Amino acid sequence: METAAVMQQLNSNAVDYSYRAPLALFGEFDKDSRKRRTRRVGSFTTIKVLADIFSFSVFSDGRRSVCTRTIELFERDLGMSESSVRRALKSEAAQKWVKCESKNAYEFKAEELINGAHYKYEAWMTRPIIINDNVLVLTHAEQAVLAYFNSEARRQPLEASSQDIADQLDMSLPIVQGAINKVCAKEFDLVHRLYIGKNGKSKSRYIINRALFRELGRAEKKKLKALQKQVQGTDDAAKSEDKRDIKSAVESELYARKRYREESAERVYTRALEDKEFKLTDEELKKLAPRLAFAEVRGSAGYMDLLDRQRELTERRRSALKRLNISEVELSEDFYIQCHKCGDKLFLPSGKMCGCFSRGAPPGEV
Repeated sequence: METAAVMQQLNSNAVDYSYRAPLALFGEFDKDSRKRRTRRVGSFTTIKVLADIFSFSVFSDGRRSVCTRTIELFERDLGMSESSVRRALKSEAAQKWVKCESKNAYEFKAEELINGAHYKYEAWMTRPIIINDNVLVLTHAEQAVLAYFNSEARRQPLEASSQDIADQLDMSLPIVQGAINKVCAKEFDLVHRLYIGKNGKSKSRYIINRALFRELGRAEKKKLKALQKQVQGTDDAAKSEDKRDIKSAVESELYARKRYREESAERVYTRALEDKEFKLTDEELKKLAPRLAFAEVRGSAGYMDLLDRQRELTERRRSALKRLNISEVELSEDFYIQCHKCGDKLFLPSGKMCGCFSRGAPPGEV
């Protein structure tokens, strides 16, 4: 299995590009008997927090250190909400394997996991990924599947069925199949599917797109280093250049999130338009809107009739959406805001950078 590079920085504010998640966190599965011996330690958010602490406190050469992390840093680095981070730190697995030296100081204490194999998460997996103008956002479970491929199908092709992967990660088969379809989709091409099995139990052949992984890694490294320069502080000319880099990083992140919201809402709207009743009422409502506004301004006698017509069409449109199992709010871009703390604006009203923003950025004012 591919071993992650040794983390060079002990400072928790330092730029970091990968995490190592010990295989034991995903439980133990006996391939011969096809029976699970132990379960996954918890949710995939819990695994990411444990992997973060493990990577900062246990090094490949055997050195040990204390991981100094605030809740805000966990949020920022792992793409998680504050409540998810707190639940992970209070989980049974964290109580068992993590020693809290002092406030915001953690040490991984499971000796049996230190020299074992691991799955490698890349930092860019935890945020919106832009590939060929397409925006990809992976769930925590989908990130685990991609980390699995990153470790098992990195140097040579991997032959495995969807069920094999589900067993290894202690995940349901439908979620694994959905994740595989997403990372193997042609518009993203993160993982090459060289051969497709006939069903979930038939083996397929996979290998990661190493060139794309390297490209995303380099872009992440450049982005995070540019943001990290602000923390280090340099001369005035360097600071001016850093501000331009940070501005570029902010604009890129804002664009990625905007594209994600637009495309998500558009996909739902396109699906709804496949229903004839919804399409008819939606088009009529659009045509009716200017007539209604004009009639209201002019005080036309037909205003009340137009208003009744609007109510009728709105109710028919709502019924069509209900039949399609689509909520009205799903048609709005606001429904897909990823961080409700800052509203995807990346900065809080106080001017401080929101914890949801890229992990290399300081949690302070820019």
